[in-house]
Order: sequence, then C-alpha cells, then structure tokens
Amino acid sequence: MKRRSSVLWITQAAEAYLLNQGRSEGIQQGISEGIQQGRLEGIQQEKRALAKTMLQAGEPMEKIIQWTGLSKRAMEQLYKRGFIL
Repeated sequence: MKRRSSVLWITQAAEAYLLNQGRSEGIQQGISEGIQQGRLEGIQQEKRALAKTMLQAGEPMEKIIQWTGLSKRAMEQLYKRGFIL
C-alpha cells in the first residue's frame, strides 16, 4: 500500500511538473509572438507616417507606393480615413 501511494505521488508530481513546463513554454511563446506583432505594427505605422509626409510634400502616389511598400489599396484607405490630406 505504501509503495502504491509513493508511485501515485511521483506520478502526480511529474504531471504537475509537465503542466508547469507547458504553461511556461506557452507564456514564452505568447510573449515572443506579441513582441513580433508589435514590431510589425510599428513598421506599418512608420510607413503610413512616411506616406502622409510624402503626400503633403506633393509626391505622386506611385512614388509613395514604391518607397513605402504600401499597397494602392492601403493608400486609398488612409486617404478615406482622413489620415492623408
């Protein structure tokens, strides 16, 4: 009976350890993905800011698309939202 409870205790401890490991790995993965997403959003914000500045300086839309990498559709959306004058 004592051996059985020892095996049960070890099994439960192993399960708890694995659960904590999985949780830790999940948290780390979530943090990494969040950082990557934030970087991508920051890059897109910078592209939109550059597009706005270029348009205000009178640059043609084709040149802005070429230099920023924004699509024509993205430029049109910025214009419709009033972000670009």
